Amino acid sequence: MNLNDIEAYDLLNPENSQALKEAAEAVAQMEFSLRRTLDRGVTPQDFDNLNALYIAAQTAGEIVAALRS
Repeated sequence: MNLNDIEAYDLLNPENSQALKEAAEAVAQMEFSLRRTLDRGVTPQDFDNLNALYIAAQTAGEIVAALRS
């Protein structure tokens, strides 16, 4: 699933529960991958950008979780 292909309003439709589940899985995978990269160590130049992406992925995960409940 490509998250770029998902409209946020489509995720609010109860009939799209599979799309919401797939979005949650994709966001969780992004968060995991970014955390793993940061844990391995990155250059100081890369840290700020990767950490900002990690925080964005965490926030997206929280939003998707809120939509699922």
